[in-house]
Amino acid sequence: MHIVNWSIFETDFWNINQLSHCSPDYYYGSNDQRGLYPLPVGFDYTNRENLLQYMNNLPNQAYIIITVSHAIAAFAAGLISSLVSDYSRITTGIIAWSIVFIFVMVYLFTYEFPTWFVITDTLVTGVVGFLGAIIGSARYVS
Repeated sequence: MHIVNWSIFETDFWNINQLSHCSPDYYYGSNDQRGLYPLPVGFDYTNRENLLQYMNNLPNQAYIIITVSHAIAAFAAGLISSLVSDYSRITTGIIAWSIVFIFVMVYLFTYEFPTWFVITDTLVTGVVGFLGAIIGSARYVS
């Protein structure tokens, strides 16, 4: 008779779950205190008031990092998709950039960010993504 230690499988599943970014603990850092702006130990991210208070106390640099990452994603989507498209390159670039832009808009309006950040992130993501599509459609790739 073989006895299986199921706790080993449960632990492995938990580690795989966290590695695959399926766990909220991965995103909100309640078990992992690394990063530029880690959450306090024992932070309850399900409590909306605590989350809003934490977000309001973040320095402006945190929001600038988010804006830059959104701009890079939008630019890359517009540029790369318009470069690899065979025909209607500008349309393909704009469609790819628009998909990223929609996800950014959903992100911005899911939480209560500062108004300056929402406006800045929207404008920068829009302009830089469109610029990526324009630049990519104007280049010849063989």
